[in-house]
Amino acid sequence: MISALDPQLCNDKSRHPNNTQRDRRIDFLLTRHFPNQPGKRLLLENLADLDPTPNKKFLPWLAKHWLTGWRPSKEQRQRFREDLSLYCLACRWKTKYKVCDLQERNIFHFTPATFGKFIRSRRNEIKRYDLISKIEKGKLVLCPGAELAYHDEYCSVIRIRSYPALGLLSHYGSWCTQDIQAHCLRGNGREHDFPFDLILTADNYRYLADQWQIQDRWDCRPSNSTIEWITEVRAKARDSFDLAKEKLDSACKQQVRLSETDERELISFPKLAVIYAEKFFEEGWVEFEELAPLARVGHRLAMHYAIHVKKGRWLRAENIIGRKICTAKEYYRQFRVQTNKKLQAIAREKIYWGK
Repeated sequence: MISALDPQLCNDKSRHPNNTQRDRRIDFLLTRHFPNQPGKRLLLENLADLDPTPNKKFLPWLAKHWLTGWRPSKEQRQRFREDLSLYCLACRWKTKYKVCDLQERNIFHFTPATFGKFIRSRRNEIKRYDLISKIEKGKLVLCPGAELAYHDEYCSVIRIRSYPALGLLSHYGSWCTQDIQAHCLRGNGREHDFPFDLILTADNYRYLADQWQIQDRWDCRPSNSTIEWITEVRAKARDSFDLAKEKLDSACKQQVRLSETDERELISFPKLAVIYAEKFFEEGWVEFEELAPLARVGHRLAMHYAIHVKKGRWLRAENIIGRKICTAKEYYRQFRVQTNKKLQAIAREKIYWGK
């Protein structure tokens, strides 16, 4: 195994004119493994390019496996550099979050093949802890379900429209929204209504606001002057949903359909798309039925569209509708169909359908 750098070599400045850690490591490995072969320096420099760390601390490990016959292709080299970057992130959080089972393991326990498999299987976990760390430091972090709705020199407003995004971005606070498994219920058992706004100030204060209240990071009510300032800032905030809603309101007011591009954008917001379809389509909106993201449509909205807009079966969404007894029952009463095992089981075991 290639050992750590020899202190005597590291301190000999005459051997390292550039005096960088990268050059010192290359010089040591060249002297140790390729004596009297100065042409091998280019090989070590190419291996050093795979190491994303500034001091090239993984270079001895890379050289070790090159000497044992490891020859990555160009695509494999790019992927390997990304894997090493993930490993650096994992090492950064391994003590605090006990991430990736790295407490008892270091990179010399792996071969390149086992290392890539190990680190990629934990990619999502590493990325999540990296985001959490940035959030704890008050940095501006975006994720699916959240958009930057406003930004100036004093603050930034992140508009949140999904439960996973709310749970992640409110991680470093005492807000009750941490209970994502319970769907962020209020104390009276009523579900929160989106959107939420996370306000990050330039002096690292943070506030969470919905349409009823504004709370600081300790889940306390801020001063009246702060509430007034946050309210003014939130009024200026716009995300893609707000912009799409403004276009929808204008189209409904003028009784004119949107352009094809705007219609495609509207489909990504199912609630707005259903309202648009009710206004402009008598027998259903074919593009919406084919392209709508069903995970965001939900069982209730899918049932509403089938019954009140399309006025017929929406085959693509029947699995979604059948997930809940109430919507499956109403859908069956309207169309008298049991098209999947879920609907059949509900009809047979749990629900009396009547005539």
